[in-house]
Amino acid sequence: MLEVIGDRGPAGRGSENLLAGLGVLPGDGSLLDTVLAMASEIERFLSKIDFSPGPEACNPWTGGFFSNGRPRFCLSAAPYASVHATRYGWTLIWGPIPSRLLGVLHTCDWPPCMNPMHWFLGTAAVNQADMAAKGRSLFGSRNARTRLAEADILVIKRDLLPLVPIGKGSRKEAGQISIADIARRYGVSHGLINHIRAGRTWRRVM
Repeated sequence: MLEVIGDRGPAGRGSENLLAGLGVLPGDGSLLDTVLAMASEIERFLSKIDFSPGPEACNPWTGGFFSNGRPRFCLSAAPYASVHATRYGWTLIWGPIPSRLLGVLHTCDWPPCMNPMHWFLGTAAVNQADMAAKGRSLFGSRNARTRLAEADILVIKRDLLPLVPIGKGSRKEAGQISIADIARRYGVSHGLINHIRAGRTWRRVM
């Protein structure tokens, strides 16, 4: 078994850890303004997570991504400053990550997943060892967590997605279908179908 560096620590460490983790220092402006700003930012953060798959499944990030495919979240106080969404989420729940060398890794091996029960802390070396131990070939239908097989993805990409109207809010015409139609057909979330469409997951199946 791989040794995980770091731990989640006790939940509910209080507002001091949360403020420190997000870079807000005591005495920075009005306390009320700070609390209201944080509440608005947290609400915006949560709005970008697809919780529809359920509490035990992977909950996809529906916001932006860094070029390496990691979920990206823009801070309200610094509009041009972005952080890894998983690090932000970890800080909200368990407090500051003790070292910059530690990253938020996934037991599910899916970077867009925002289910904190699938997270653990580890260094890059731990991540590499974890990948090697799993062969990192645990993608697609080789991963026991997935509901889709490669054959399903081929049908979705080649036959179904071309029938989806292009453009946000576009109405379906005769012979067209929606992302929701595809999701219902396979019993998966809208977010997963959108990630397949955008090439964020299942890229190896063409």
